[in-house]
Amino acid sequence: LQANPTMADAHDLLGRILVEQCEFDAALGEYRAAVDLTPGCLLRVQHAGALAFYQGRSDEALPWLERTLAMGVQSKLFDALTLLLVAMLRHERGDAAGVAAMGEQLRQFRERYPESKRLRRFERTANVLHGLLVSRAEAALAELRDLGTQAGDGDFDLEAANMLIATWARVPDALRPPGEFEAILERVALRYCTSRAITEVLTA
Repeated sequence: LQANPTMADAHDLLGRILVEQCEFDAALGEYRAAVDLTPGCLLRVQHAGALAFYQGRSDEALPWLERTLAMGVQSKLFDALTLLLVAMLRHERGDAAGVAAMGEQLRQFRERYPESKRLRRFERTANVLHGLLVSRAEAALAELRDLGTQAGDGDFDLEAANMLIATWARVPDALRPPGEFEAILERVALRYCTSRAITEVLTA
């Protein structure tokens, strides 16, 4: 980068290295630079938006992730996780219709890949977020508890753990049954907190 500061690939690589070193703010700066250099690259916009989400920078994450949607959900580079992250960010804004729209797109994705447990989890998580906004808290919590029972499954990976924690964190305190969130946190932590980088992301 000292020799060629406009090399987007180098910004990408440095960003990934900084993530591994838990330098998330600096990593986001490198991802921003890569996006600025190649604004039409869906993959880079998607990565920047996802990292901004995990950094709690929702005002930055949402425009990037929505820009990814506009660039084309049919692209082979598009990751359905973006739909769920947008649903979470819209949930934070109380946008029930926006959350429902992401849930519908996830349903369509899942119908294209009916065997995908990942997409089914995403769709169900979006349903939970929507239920919390439209006074269907009891049904939403039941769905969320059921998702939590999968935390010991072999295919329940770090991404699934992240989304489970992120969803529980969005349940209002008044609706959250005592001890349930803490139990999920402990179960996930015992399984996945194997490095500083993973622990920091889960905490975020």
